[in-house]
Amino acid sequence: MAIAFVQDFAYNDTDELSTATVTVPVGGVAVGNLLIITHACSSDAINITSITDNSSGGPNSYTVHTSLHDASNNNTLNLASSVITSALASGNVITLSLADGIGGSVHCAEFSGCTGGFDKLASHVTNFSSTYDSTATAATSEADELVYGVMSTRSFSFTINQATGFTEIEEAAVNSQWKYDVQYKIVSSIGAQQFTGTMSGTEANLALVATFKATPVPPVTNEAALRTAHTPVTWRT
Repeated sequence: MAIAFVQDFAYNDTDELSTATVTVPVGGVAVGNLLIITHACSSDAINITSITDNSSGGPNSYTVHTSLHDASNNNTLNLASSVITSALASGNVITLSLADGIGGSVHCAEFSGCTGGFDKLASHVTNFSSTYDSTATAATSEADELVYGVMSTRSFSFTINQATGFTEIEEAAVNSQWKYDVQYKIVSSIGAQQFTGTMSGTEANLALVATFKATPVPPVTNEAALRTAHTPVTWRT
């Protein structure tokens, strides 16, 4: 199965809370799909301590991949993901527990055909520039991978221009304090990946890029050859 974007669902604006939540929309999230979670907030030291959900089949397991902080400009980006093993239904809630009292915003993106696992990551803090740049990852492990880029800036009024080759999922201004942007692309050859683009103004920003491997393709079995190889031989004398 090829990698494909399925849906994204809404960010929440929450302040001064030790948790941040997002509600699963109509249609839910299917077993076997990859769910990528971005958390952004206007503080410089907020880490995700845990993520859980209330799926009726039991909570899914989530992995936090990175926490990117800009202490000088009070900006944080956290990235996590889960390959869903217990279906999420409409109305289920995903809860992020945070290390401090700033809730921030949560964005979720669902992809099919992408169960091979997290692969590569690069991130970078840029001080007062009209360019955002994750820097480049190491070469991907496999040819078919999802490349997921996220950036955040303290200027909520700027326009975020799409990185070359990427498709934008969400550009959101939050609480008149900051803005974040989520983009992706699907690649079919091994190589380093980078998430870089421009904004309509100059401001400090954070950018990260993560890659996720496609669902492994089962080996092709030549049934006819197997039958021939296992056909009993009768010897005549």
